Formats: sequence, structure tokens, C-alpha cells
Amino acid sequence: MINADVVVVGAGPGGAATAYFLAKRGVDVLLVEKETMPRDKACGDGFAYESIQVMRRMGLADWVASNAAHHGNRVLLSSPGDKVATIALPHDPSFEMFILERSKADKVLVDAAVQAGARLLENTLVDGLERMGAGRLRLLGKKNKTEAIAIDTRLAISAEGAHGLFAKKAGITVSETNAVALRCYYAGDAGDAGLQEIHWDKRLAPGYGWLFPMRDGVANVGVGVVQHGAKKQRLNLKRMLEEFVATNPSMRHRLGNARRISPIKGFPLKTNAHRVIPYADSILLVGEVAGLVNPLTGEGIGPAMISGEIAAEVAADALAANDFSAGYLRRYGSMLRRALLYRHLLSLGLQRLFAYPWLLDRTISKAGNDKAFGEKLVKVITGIDTMESMARPRWLMKFLWG
Repeated sequence: MINADVVVVGAGPGGAATAYFLAKRGVDVLLVEKETMPRDKACGDGFAYESIQVMRRMGLADWVASNAAHHGNRVLLSSPGDKVATIALPHDPSFEMFILERSKADKVLVDAAVQAGARLLENTLVDGLERMGAGRLRLLGKKNKTEAIAIDTRLAISAEGAHGLFAKKAGITVSETNAVALRCYYAGDAGDAGLQEIHWDKRLAPGYGWLFPMRDGVANVGVGVVQHGAKKQRLNLKRMLEEFVATNPSMRHRLGNARRISPIKGFPLKTNAHRVIPYADSILLVGEVAGLVNPLTGEGIGPAMISGEIAAEVAADALAANDFSAGYLRRYGSMLRRALLYRHLLSLGLQRLFAYPWLLDRTISKAGNDKAFGEKLVKVITGIDTMESMARPRWLMKFLWG
């Protein structure tokens, strides 16, 4: 039998951050991962401003600076009507957007948690629980796919990602994944290594595509789409990605002589935080399992790490108060709402507005012709600025009447 005061299930950025900040508070925390670190993780590899700030608070500033595959200084946006805006980013620390290979970054984050005092249990899938009474849980699972394992704890934190097997067993995940993305890597990118690209290409409707340059001419290339749109139109996402690379003018220029060097991998996204209650008796949800993925961009690393830092604070306080009831843990939901949910709802609204091609055309055209508006839009897309700043009357008037 394994015992820990807090168990964090899932060692992605959100889980690793949770374990790190708990360990720094002196909490006996066990971090459980179903695979062996490092492991590949299908993702856009983008670490935006918020996630970099959390990594700095974890003492990883030097590692980020020396290992970032790319620190972009320009962003190209295109719309369904072929409007194009290339936005030069100012020399401002708040514009930081790094491309970090997930397998390496996740391993470093986990190592930081372990160095802070967290214990790590790998190759262990948690897929059940029993409530033992007196505020204790017994987590059930398998190590190395065959060995039955039980872990007793006072508080469990699910950071499992979109599927959330353990969270579902706990009965508190109220919604399914609602978006999906595919990504692969190309070698031989002939474009500007400082230029990141996001395309709301008409051939990808109701989705978008991206290209993020990495080291040595390698690029992360992918497409993302709202799941109900994909199902309704019976879209073949693999074909969408291949056609995006073959037909988009910018992709043809950059990847015309490139070769794909990885399989095409898909990953679901859960962007419905507004429908999820992220706590229950003795349980908290962190990151994507709580729907904390930006509905507009699909970026989930920053929200996961922020929610992990908040969860660590609430969990440590619950231990000190010896109160793991949903009533006490409700504070976590309140703190998440203040930190993330309002902007999440505004992003959701903008995502729905961007379903109208004419509005995307106008937005990208405006961004290309108005430097301040373009910088503001990029700040919102990358999570540097909040969506509510663009909902203020000054910016709405600037957008509508220019």
C-alpha cells in the first residue's frame, strides 16, 4: 500500500506544476504518470506568456532561455477571404512566446517537482477509487499494465488531460471533449525562423491551421477544429492537414521542398470550463480535464499551470484545516473563475464570432493596417493580454469604425 497526503494524477505541465508548488509548501505529494518520462505528447509545442511566467516561478528561467526551440518575433495571420496580416512584435518581455518540445519541457517540469520534494510514480494508470470514510480516498490502478496497485490519500488532484479516466470514475467530469487537433513535424522549412503562422484558411473551416518554427529548419504543423463542426461536415482531419500543407500559399512556400518526419498525431481538446465543476469531496481538477483550454486558440498549457498553482494553494490550506469537503474546496472554483473563467468565456464568444468568415476577414485586415490593433490581437491570441481588454468600448469602436 502506498500512502501520500496528496496524489496528483497526470504529469503534464499542470500536474507537474501542482506537485512542485505543493512540495515547496512541504506537503507529502505523490505525482502519478501512466507513461515513462520523457514521453511524446501531441501538441502545438507553444508555451505562451502565462506558462513561461509559471516556469520562472518554478526556477526554470535559465532552462527556458537556453532550450527554447524558437522565440518568435513576428506572427502571420490569414483569413478565409485571403486577408493577411504580418505583425511585428515589439521588444517587450510580455510578448514572450516560446516553442518548446513537449517531451523535453514536460520532463524538466517533472524533474523540478521531484527536486522540490515530490515523489514520482511512473507507468501507473489510475482508473478507479474507493471512498474510505473520514475524508480519505483509495485510488486503484495498474502499474506496468498488469500489477494491481492501491494508493491511500487525503486529497486527489486530477491533471489527466482531456480524457480524464480517473475524474470520470469519480463522477465529476460533466462534459466530453469538444474539439480535436492534428499535428506533425516537417524538416526543411524554408521560411523565416522568426515567423509563426496561424491560418483561418477557408479550406479548414470551421477550423484553423498553424506552423510554428523550431530548431534547424524543423516546423510543428497542424490543424484544429471544433468537434461538432467536424462531425456535422464529416471532415477527414488527416486529409485537411495534408491539403492545408499542399494548397495554402504560405505553406507551399515554406514546405514545398520539406518532408514530413513524424507521424500525424491527433489529440482531443476540452474547451468547456464553463460547464465543469472542478471540485468535489476530496478531489480537484486541474487543466484540460477541467475544460481549461482556450476555445479560440486551443492553448492549454498556460491555464493548466495556473490552475495547478492555485490547486496547490487550496490543497495545502485544506490539509492545514483538515477539511476536504466540497464546501471547503469550493474556494478553488472561485479562484479559478477570477483567474481564468471570464477570459475563457470571452474567448468562447470570439471563437463563435470567428465562425463568420466576413468577421475574420475584417479582423485580420484591421490587424494588418493598424499596428496597435494588430499587437493587441496577437497579445490576446497568445494569452499575454486578456480578451476583456478588446471588449472595452475604446477597442470595439476602433474595430467597428477604425
